Amino acid sequence: MSSLLFHIATGPENPRGVTGDDGVELAPPARLVALIAESDRVVSY
Repeated sequence: MSSLLFHIATGPENPRGVTGDDGVELAPPARLVALIAESDRVVSY
């Protein structure tokens, strides 16, 4: 699940993400926190 969240967070829908040393776009911490929170809420139901 975490790899899926990472893939979603680093996808093209996040154009303002920070680019890492390896060229992979990294999402801002707030975006990751929001994704994890949404995922937890959905999974808990």
